[in-house]
Amino acid sequence: CLRSDEMRISFMGSNPFPPRRRQACTCIMVELGDGHRFFFDFGSGCLRNIIAMRVPIEAINDIFITHLHVDHFGDLPYLYTFAPHNGRYTPLRVTGPSGSAPEFGTKAMIAGMKQMTAWNIDSINIMPVGDGAEIEVNEFDWADDNGLCYDADGIQIRHWRRSHTKDGASAYRLDWAGLSFVWTGDGRPDERTIDFSQGADLFVDRKSTRLNSSHRT
Repeated sequence: CLRSDEMRISFMGSNPFPPRRRQACTCIMVELGDGHRFFFDFGSGCLRNIIAMRVPIEAINDIFITHLHVDHFGDLPYLYTFAPHNGRYTPLRVTGPSGSAPEFGTKAMIAGMKQMTAWNIDSINIMPVGDGAEIEVNEFDWADDNGLCYDADGIQIRHWRRSHTKDGASAYRLDWAGLSFVWTGDGRPDERTIDFSQGADLFVDRKSTRLNSSHRT
């Protein structure tokens, strides 16, 4: 159990490709001593590790996507389609960046995911699902450096641009109770990350998670 003033960081996955039996794709779970829990990226295979950590289905929510390469959100459709009749009766909350055009943003990805899973979602309507089949999408402006994308209960999460193959990749910083966590996602080193990560208690870079992936999350 966490003390009320503690923050715990758990790697639910750290491998992009190819798939490995004992290592899921990228996902970091951040737990706060006040009971809040956040997920940064949600790559393929991470859900089984989250369940193994005995996280209740209804508590697997508040997902922040760094960018829309599939290894960073591949388990999202799986969670979306099966959680509503397994304990999560409130909307799934997903936050992520815009892109260079509307079709490359998080809203468009979620819309496509809902269309892809329409048969599955319609088939579970015979069960009590409440609002579990709904999705609350918070798409922020990718270019709004150090913008605020979450601000509630003394918790703030900010974002900034990352250089990674095309426009629309972001990093995140979570601040709470004098503690701070930074997850850069993918991308090359840049001055923005240096500036916005100042004073962070824990800084996690994609390259470091790959170099240390022998722990087999």
